[in-house]
Amino acid sequence: MKFLCVLMFHVSNIVKVNGLTPVCKKHMIYPGKCAADVNKQCQAEMKDRYTTYKRCDCENTLWKRVEHHYCHCYIKLPCPKEGSL
Repeated sequence: MKFLCVLMFHVSNIVKVNGLTPVCKKHMIYPGKCAADVNKQCQAEMKDRYTTYKRCDCENTLWKRVEHHYCHCYIKLPCPKEGSL
């Protein structure tokens, strides 16, 4: 029984240490639908000389009855200051 408690303690510590790291996210809406390569499309549309995006996702939506898409891009750490996004 003692061995099991020690094992569980070590496993829980490993999970805490290797937990999820926070991400910074920026999103914008654009006309049209998501392309086949959504990462490449959104990287190009949200291109900014001050920001490097780790990856982008795309979500099709309707806005004012017209097809649009949301680009959700995740920024490499460290996160920029609040006012700079």
